[in-house]
Amino acid sequence: MSISGKRLQIYLELLRSEKPLGIREIQRRLGISTPSLVKYHLEYLEKAGMVTKNEEGKYYPIKRKDSIVSLFTVIGGSVIPITVFFSVFTISFAALMLALFWPPSLAEMSLAIVCITSGLYMGYESYRLISILKSELQK
Repeated sequence: MSISGKRLQIYLELLRSEKPLGIREIQRRLGISTPSLVKYHLEYLEKAGMVTKNEEGKYYPIKRKDSIVSLFTVIGGSVIPITVFFSVFTISFAALMLALFWPPSLAEMSLAIVCITSGLYMGYESYRLISILKSELQK
């Protein structure tokens, strides 16, 4: 089940939150006009298996593997594509390897080029994932 627009905004807000949120709290945070509209979207997300409600009536997210959101992680309240970490790691590895083994042999230079290329590709994929998420939020 695919989500976009307000439902995706609500789901991302629940992911960013460090605690379960009530309907009115979500309404205030996202500036949604009525609590009933938030409840309508939360019920849809609950039926889709993306959120659940605790005994206090507050909602928290369930991270699903079949959603675009599974390609992101939340750090310090920011939603970040997982590919960013791979990009930073591979480029840092290449830089460290070149710094430690200067001047590099042909094999070391080839490995560095592969690492840098794959790191740049992962960076591009991160940018693309952010663009997709932004377009889904605007629906």
